Amino acid sequence: MVRGLTGRIYFMKRRIAKNEEIALQRWQEFEKQDSDERVLDTKR
Repeated sequence: MVRGLTGRIYFMKRRIAKNEEIALQRWQEFEKQDSDERVLDTKR
């Protein structure tokens, strides 16, 4: 019982960490795009 519970918590934490990793990557890509667009705006 306890072992199954800790396993489930561990799995959930791993899943959350993975989701945060993906979210962080997407955010970084978004920020990069945003800064690229700003550079283009200043060049015009």
